Amino acid sequence: MGNTSVLTARFYTRLLIATIVILGAMSVSCGGLTGQAGGKDRGDDSSIKKESKQPVKSTVSPQSKVIKPLVRTKAPREAKAVKPRVRTKPTPRIKVVEPPVRTKPTPRIEVVEPPVRTKPTPRIEVVEPPVTAAGKTASNTPTRIPVVRIVSQRLKLNHAVEVPIILTGAKKIAGIDLELRYNPKQINVEEVSQGEKIKGFLFKENTDVSGVIKIVAVGSSAVSGDGVIANIVVKALGKGMATIEFVDVDLADDSVKSVKARGETGKIWISQ
Repeated sequence: MGNTSVLTARFYTRLLIATIVILGAMSVSCGGLTGQAGGKDRGDDSSIKKESKQPVKSTVSPQSKVIKPLVRTKAPREAKAVKPRVRTKPTPRIKVVEPPVRTKPTPRIEVVEPPVRTKPTPRIEVVEPPVTAAGKTASNTPTRIPVVRIVSQRLKLNHAVEVPIILTGAKKIAGIDLELRYNPKQINVEEVSQGEKIKGFLFKENTDVSGVIKIVAVGSSAVSGDGVIANIVVKALGKGMATIEFVDVDLADDSVKSVKARGETGKIWISQ
């Protein structure tokens, strides 16, 4: 609406200016004609006086018309509705920024060699052995103790197996006295026999008491070293583990002196 009113005002202003210009031109042309007519009137003033008595004939046609100049009017232009420009915001350019990939630094592996522990050199002290009253040097070397050991065995239920009794570390042994114990519900002693090591010895065994085995052997010549002194034949009666252990171990040398010894228990594993 604002643009239409401005155009209309401009149109009427131009029309008014054109009208004023045309009217001014008409007035100028009319003034010239009047001046010419006045000059003729002055020149012919005498003739008019002479002919004043004669009637003056009008040369102007009564039907003459005053020709008005054509006024060109401009047709008003149709006001065009001017649509206001719609300012559209440019689409923002979106940049896809990938996040930086953080890589873990490779750990630095330091190979640390363990310290080598060196054992200190033992200090060796030379100790002279004590001298006895008889003038002989006493020995500090420990005496080896003989061992009487029962060999462990495996057997099935209701089966029999021979269990050796071994003497190790013997030194001039001439007498043996052993007492052993076992569980009669698991095993039964079928037989006790003399071993090869004391084959020349007088040998005697006793199994009259259930669960107890007694062995006595005496020889005229002593034996040394390792070997089997007896064999026990046992039969399995119940499943599980049975043991044959020493109650007493007595040994004697060729001078009928008691020798300290140690006994080791034997195990019998019985399966179905």
